[in-house]
Parts: sequence; C-alpha cells; structure tokens
Amino acid sequence: MKTNRPASAALLLLPLLLAACTPRGGLSREVAADLDNYTNELRKWEPKEQAIFQAIDDVEESQYLDDDFVVRTLKGALPELDQHIVEVAAYRPATAELVDLHQHYRKGWEDLRTALDAMIAAQSKKDYAALSKGKARMMAARNLLLKAVSAMDGLMEENDEAVKNLRKS
Repeated sequence: MKTNRPASAALLLLPLLLAACTPRGGLSREVAADLDNYTNELRKWEPKEQAIFQAIDDVEESQYLDDDFVVRTLKGALPELDQHIVEVAAYRPATAELVDLHQHYRKGWEDLRTALDAMIAAQSKKDYAALSKGKARMMAARNLLLKAVSAMDGLMEENDEAVKNLRKS
C-alpha cells in the first residue's frame, strides 16, 4: 500500500539523511566512532521499522473502518515491534552525546507499543473515543521518534568530518 506519512518517511530515510550530512567540524574520535556504530545499528533496525510503520500506515489508510482488519494488522506488527524494542534497549551508546538521543529513541518505540496496545483494545471493544486517544498517543510517540532522528541528523552534521576521517583510517 502507498505510504505518505511524514514520520514514516523520515524514519525510513534515516540512513540516506545520515549519509547526506554536510561537514561542520567535529568533536572527537570517540563521538565519531560512536556515531558510526549507531548508524550501523540503525541500518540493521531499518527493515523492522519499515514493517512496523507499514502496518500502521495500512491501518491509517483504511481509515479504521474495518475493526477486524485494524486489530489483525496492529496485532500482526506487535511481535516485530517487541523484538525491535528489545534490540533498541540492548544497545548501549559509548558516549554521552548519544546516550540522551538513544534514550529518546528507545522511549519513542516503547510509547508506540503502549499506544498500539491501547488502539487494539479500543478497536476490539469498538470504543472509538478510546481509539482516538490511542491514536493521539501513537502520534506523540512518532513525534518523539522524529525528534530523535532530527537530533541524530544534527549530531551527524556536527561530526561529519570526524566520521569521514574515522572511516578513512
């Protein structure tokens, strides 16, 4: 199905955004190495993120009209989401510059899981007021993820030269 959601696009294009950063100097070799490692992790996580956001986009595109489809599709994304949360939680950045960013990224995924649970429960009960609240929580989680991606982009821009030099050596 067609995906037009800005949040999905930003997360799916993260590796391209990171590769396209322009140089602005750099902080340290440690930060550069940590950023390079984190970028590699993000690339590994990308297929799971795509699958999760595709399920959400499919549900949104359906306009929540078919209760069974919504519940089945969101429930179908949960195993991948749970595995992704475990992988993100297990990752430990090596520098303070990435610790906060990673915590926000992790919280975004955990909040998304909570929102999907609320949406599934609401849709199952045909409680459309609760569904609306769950959708708002989902959007807040996606916004948190977008902020983390944006912060990562900024950090990459600041350290672009150091990362390039690290890759050359």
